[in-house]
Amino acid sequence: MTRVPFVLFTAGVLLSPAFAEEATPAITWQKVERTISLNHDGTALWRESYEVTANNEAGVEGASRIAEPYDALRENVKIIEAYTKKADGEIVAVAPGAIFDMSPQDDGVFITSIRQKLILFPNFESGDTAHFVLEKTVTQPEFPGHVMISQVTDPGTSVALLSEEVRAPKSLNLHLDTRGMAFTTEDKGDARIYRWRYQNAKPEAQDDVWISPQAHFPSYALSSFANYGELGNAYAGAMAPKLELTPALVELANKVAPATLSRREQAEKLYDWVATHIRYVGLELGRGGWVPHEAAAILANGYGDCKDHDTLLQVLLKAKGIKAQSALINAGAEYALPPVPSFHALNHVITYLPEFKLYVDSTSQVAPFGVLAYSEYGKPVVIATPSASGTAHTPVLATGASSLQAVTEQTLAPDGTLRGTTRIETAGPSSLWLRGRALSILQAGPTQAAQNELANLGYQHASGRFEISPPLARSRTYALTGHFTADGWSEKLKGLQSFRMPRGFNMADPPGDGSMGPLLPLSLKDDAEVQCTAMHNAEDITLRLPAGYRVKDIPADTKIETAHIRYTATWRREDDALHLVRVFDSKVDVPVCSGALRAEAVGALKAIAHEQQTRLWLVPAKPQDLPKTREQKPSEPRISESKPLPSTPSLGVGVAALNQ
Repeated sequence: MTRVPFVLFTAGVLLSPAFAEEATPAITWQKVERTISLNHDGTALWRESYEVTANNEAGVEGASRIAEPYDALRENVKIIEAYTKKADGEIVAVAPGAIFDMSPQDDGVFITSIRQKLILFPNFESGDTAHFVLEKTVTQPEFPGHVMISQVTDPGTSVALLSEEVRAPKSLNLHLDTRGMAFTTEDKGDARIYRWRYQNAKPEAQDDVWISPQAHFPSYALSSFANYGELGNAYAGAMAPKLELTPALVELANKVAPATLSRREQAEKLYDWVATHIRYVGLELGRGGWVPHEAAAILANGYGDCKDHDTLLQVLLKAKGIKAQSALINAGAEYALPPVPSFHALNHVITYLPEFKLYVDSTSQVAPFGVLAYSEYGKPVVIATPSASGTAHTPVLATGASSLQAVTEQTLAPDGTLRGTTRIETAGPSSLWLRGRALSILQAGPTQAAQNELANLGYQHASGRFEISPPLARSRTYALTGHFTADGWSEKLKGLQSFRMPRGFNMADPPGDGSMGPLLPLSLKDDAEVQCTAMHNAEDITLRLPAGYRVKDIPADTKIETAHIRYTATWRREDDALHLVRVFDSKVDVPVCSGALRAEAVGALKAIAHEQQTRLWLVPAKPQDLPKTREQKPSEPRISESKPLPSTPSLGVGVAALNQ
């Protein structure tokens, strides 16, 4: 059973686990019963009863330790009863000392008022059942006078019986959406009762879902918000008192963005200051999950969450007479707003500048002004204003807006050592990825980080170092260089092993991977929807061979072209060197590939993946193949400088596999 985490500043995607149909689930939720009594002001009383059985040894750990989360500033939780029911029917009560009130594991990023009741069930073995009953009192609603409840069940979880009941005053106008669950209503006096039932004791294998995964799960949602405009008004209303413009804030705005600058330059300077001076820290403290802090307090603290970043930036812009608005967004793989308005579907806040028709996200300290993360393009947003909120969309990433270019020069020595240098140059959203890597390199150190990365890329007995420029520099482009040395190529020199063209110290995904879906399908079906974006990605690789060796057969050039994708791979031998240039371009104006576009992409990606599996053999060179003795001139990159290129987190072919 999965309950959705409802925090406005968290971005995440809930994916269902896939397993073979014949496999026995480790645990089964035999009974899940919840009764929720709602009041007009948004307060509520929850009574919940659970029974979970460990079907085998693998399920013992999960069933014998139950953690029930709650918000300590808004909710009170009491465990009514808890016991272990042995397979033979014996009841073993949980001692009061085995129920702990504790904070969840700290990840060092979030500060939270979320706590949990941890129950340790005694004498628990395979075949036993954990039983517990709790009551939760909601003393402070997220937004006074409003109700929002969402429950999502993972279809890969074994559930014998789930029953939910919500009791609400008839006069409380609730909007509902139910998916994959039986649903009924009943009126009793002044109350309306909503009931849901769900059974899935033997889950079937689940397909991977990349786009709006929760929309495919059994779920229900209810909300007192009639539409997203009303929801935006509520958020802006709660935020309004936090936007007080103090003398200190006015002084800061004038210092950072003097009147001699243009209005757009002023906006950029203020954005840069907030992005680089206000440390991002997730704050989930009572209603703080939905309501920001005062701008003056954020400035004094020097840290804040996404709501705080947006609030402070708006206030500083207001000091310069520049209008800004909150844009509520889902930073995960959700590309449509659910039919029932709820903050649970909006887990992030960015800022909209209507004067420049520009969205900015100052929580990313590495993002230049106006550059968003890939996951924020082409998304629905709720523009929050005190009285005229509404929905809009962030723009789809324009063709040529993001770029990544990698050039590798490497030499294979007679002793089987590979030495080389790779330079990666980026612009646009792909520069956010590379700047993030650079920050990690600074933390580990350029030598240790290089050794770690080379191991991740599959090199043996490798060492190296990075050369990086300041990752927080506010330039539109960013580049870094990696030098490397790796052993393990002796067998290739002997002609005993084939190999793929080594990509050097290129940490980026291979050209074509990610922008229109993964190069390799993994468990993803060919007709599954995936994120897609316009992208140009290329790499230029030179491999110099020791005297007396040549590549047995130079691979043929490859050209793959469809309506939205163009890919080329060009091979060339020059004296003792083998050159390879791969170039990938995609041109799309939608954020999601589905239907005919997805089918087109799948065909192209399979062909691209096949080309990137090309293997090479080294053989002794014929006399006429040996290079003439002459001064070697450094080779020039063969990638057109007019077409840079981007990268996304790895979604398909592993980069380590392409270096072997």
